[in-house]
Amino acid sequence: MFFSSDMNYTSLHGHIYSKYQIDNIINNPDYYHVEKCKIIDMMMKSSGIVSNVILKSKALPLLSHIVMPNKCNDNNFKNVQKAYKFLRDLHHELYTRDGLRNYLAYGEAVYYLQHKENKPSLIPLDKQYIKFEGLKNNEFIVSFNLDYFDDQVNIERSNYDNELEVVDILRNYPKEFAAAYHKYKNNMSIRNQWFLLDRNKTFAVKRGILDSEHGESLIMPVIKDILFSKEYIESLRDNIRDNSSQIWGLEQPESERKGVCSLNREQQKMQFDNFNNAINKQNMQSKNGYASFATSFVVAPGTKIHKMDFGNELLKNPMRKETNDQLSIGLGFGMGILGGESKDNFASQKLNIDLILSEIYEYLGLASKQIEKLIKTYYNFNDDNSVTFTYFNVSKMDKEKKFNDAKELYTMAGGSRVYLYAMGADDPQSYMKLLDMEKHLNLDEKYPPNQTSFTLSPKDNVSDDKGGRPTKDDDKLSVSGEKTRANGYNEQPKK
Repeated sequence: MFFSSDMNYTSLHGHIYSKYQIDNIINNPDYYHVEKCKIIDMMMKSSGIVSNVILKSKALPLLSHIVMPNKCNDNNFKNVQKAYKFLRDLHHELYTRDGLRNYLAYGEAVYYLQHKENKPSLIPLDKQYIKFEGLKNNEFIVSFNLDYFDDQVNIERSNYDNELEVVDILRNYPKEFAAAYHKYKNNMSIRNQWFLLDRNKTFAVKRGILDSEHGESLIMPVIKDILFSKEYIESLRDNIRDNSSQIWGLEQPESERKGVCSLNREQQKMQFDNFNNAINKQNMQSKNGYASFATSFVVAPGTKIHKMDFGNELLKNPMRKETNDQLSIGLGFGMGILGGESKDNFASQKLNIDLILSEIYEYLGLASKQIEKLIKTYYNFNDDNSVTFTYFNVSKMDKEKKFNDAKELYTMAGGSRVYLYAMGADDPQSYMKLLDMEKHLNLDEKYPPNQTSFTLSPKDNVSDDKGGRPTKDDDKLSVSGEKTRANGYNEQPKK
């Protein structure tokens, strides 16, 4: 998509948006939700800065997590292990990171739980066909537009000939979707068109205002900046194509008479044709992408060849940095961080990273509650035997600090061992399994640590070695040495 000189925005797919339409979509994103999603899709594919911001944000959190029983008893600890199995079978990291991408780019992410092949799985629901209806018991109520299934096979609403294709698609969805679809086909009312999802099976997060139909996209407020940046880059490329050309000149040899060529007309024409053919061959090779080639031709003595370059001033790029900076500021990601540059001072970069992480951690808090709800639904847990699931607020950028904080908390205030493992090893459950395995294999006995000042203590009676210089035998002591040992001077504390 680019901003053209006739004040129209042209999409990558050839669709034309006027400036007035773009303003309407930006100012009324809920009303123009489908158009908004299509524009964001194109921006994610065509803008390097936008896609980098979203993908780098998606990769930042470590997704260290913990499952805890609501009440500590043997049965609930078994439920904790069930919850961990749910997370492993689900591959929760995949959906949590994809949810973070959609949360930032589109302002919302919705998935639906199903039991398939004796394992839990989540179905990503197309963002163009979902709508947030409100809240009930502090949970989002989400509806799904059943026209989605017809649109997948491009059939008319009144045409039932291809309904078998829709049935094939519905097999990949929980049975309640098929029931709702057939009910809609029997009575095609707006009420039946929007299927209310079971909130206990729905993973739904939304960025921004609670009572809006859709979340607030990180990208939409900077759409105009993105389009201007793309227009500017396109104009530079056009300048390169139009103006970065060359002019070649052939100066024929001069005779003794001033201003008269020493060659006859036929020789002049032959020399010019050779020169012209060489230039044309060079241009053709360049267009075909050859990086290196040679062209030779014969010229008469005294012939001179000249080359003139022009257009260099038009190829300068004075506003590129300014437009990129403006765009990155609008997205909340400084160019110094995005490009790995060091133009900003450390304090400003750290502040920018902290602000980015604060939004990511807000999402992790919302995602934790949704996954906890899905675990409870999948195993039919109640309040007494349920579990609590939590993603820890730790990322690749602040892992070292978080580990040091956890270590100090553990050392000074009796902090959690599991929390310390999570900060240091990302996955405390896997780390504890590794410790169990090493204990079962008796690795400490098989492979004792080397005896150093770090591994020995006064309680370690290893060959009565107290460190220091080895003790001499009595018959090898000097006279002064015998006196020192007899009086016990070496045993007395040093002042």
